[in-house]
Amino acid sequence: MLGTNEIIGLTSLPMHILLLGNGAREHALALWLARSPRVEQIHWAGHNGAPPHPKILAVDLPYTDPQAVANYCRKNTPQLVLAGGEAPLCAGVGDAVREMSVPFFGPGRLSALLEGSKIFAKEKMTHWGVPTAAWHRADSLESAEHFLRSHPDSPWVVKADGLAAGKGVIIAQNTREALQAARAMIAEGVLGAAGSRLVIEEFLQGEEISIHVLLSTSASHSQFAILPLTQDHKRLGEGDTGPNTGGMGAYGPVPNVTTTQLNQITQQIIHPVLNGLRQDGMDYRGVLYVGAMITAHGPRVLEFNCRFGDPECQVLVHLIANDPLEVILPVANGQPIPPLSIASGAAACVVIAAAGYPANPRKGDLIQGLDLVRNSYVYHAGTMRDGQSVLTNGGRVLSLVHHADALEHALSQIYADISRIHFPGMQYRRDIGHRALQKNSAELCSQRHT
Repeated sequence: MLGTNEIIGLTSLPMHILLLGNGAREHALALWLARSPRVEQIHWAGHNGAPPHPKILAVDLPYTDPQAVANYCRKNTPQLVLAGGEAPLCAGVGDAVREMSVPFFGPGRLSALLEGSKIFAKEKMTHWGVPTAAWHRADSLESAEHFLRSHPDSPWVVKADGLAAGKGVIIAQNTREALQAARAMIAEGVLGAAGSRLVIEEFLQGEEISIHVLLSTSASHSQFAILPLTQDHKRLGEGDTGPNTGGMGAYGPVPNVTTTQLNQITQQIIHPVLNGLRQDGMDYRGVLYVGAMITAHGPRVLEFNCRFGDPECQVLVHLIANDPLEVILPVANGQPIPPLSIASGAAACVVIAAAGYPANPRKGDLIQGLDLVRNSYVYHAGTMRDGQSVLTNGGRVLSLVHHADALEHALSQIYADISRIHFPGMQYRRDIGHRALQKNSAELCSQRHT
């Protein structure tokens, strides 16, 4: 077995890391990486209003521009580059960095199409034999209308083919609503070029979960490691009501998934994806996010993302007990993945959003009470600094995270801390983790009656 220094190579030397992205996910990744004693400095491109940190250097860099990132690497010689979000991945930043022989955590442009194009992803799922919802490709409004009108009236999911910042999925309760969504995307162009082509798929019922898989592939091997399962809360309101958002909170691990179901996920989804990537010559060194629905007929893939989810990432960094470089650097180098150490207990994340989110988030509101937070990690997303003041500067403003022995304990600490934060029109869900808590309550009642 390889020793730690052999596995992670350069981490025996002081490391400089370039981190790309400006959300709470990236802030969580920055602080996670900063825990490693081997990390000397993190160059954070796309920084926000997060407080200063001795290991984190804010840099101005157009991080979705492959040539600009490559030039920065040439001048500053980081030993690792990590992309938090999908935009730099789909732009091909990973390819430009790897051409300079710098380790990059994330797929190249071709593999990133699994997120960048819903049609590409669905075609790969079909080709690889990955279970997914029945679907139709619509390259025009006429194609979408003909398909919808020729099928029974039922719920549909209408998805923009391209990247739409979390706004490209509409759950339509009937054919009329599906037609309205298709017209808005294709004819009215509400999502621009991202909505010029569509995927229309059957509506699946079940338990939706987020599966994060570390993938390390090279000419000599293909390895994977499944991280703790998490569950996102995509709707704005309690009880999973209101419009879809980028995610209002998450928790992990997920108690509602059995060992049998996890084995099904591994055999029916992860192995076919890994084999498909290898057969199609798609090098992948990073994390693959699999949005899946656990249905009565087994797991079905809803979507692929080619990076950590947000807010799921904020949860995962508190559940992975390894030195972060032991996990990230081997994957970036296409080396074997070392054994993972998973912390006990549960972690939760609650997102605080701006007034008007998700349609028209208001910016410039003063955030008060951050200095009063006692027990939660506060990860900044849509924030900016004006002198000593912190202002809102985006839709999802803050993520509060706590790790405890039980989910209900983590959430109680988070909500106590949220009560100390104030800004006009702030929004957050008060029922994060409700499915898991209901299961725990039901199991407790069952134990009391036996």
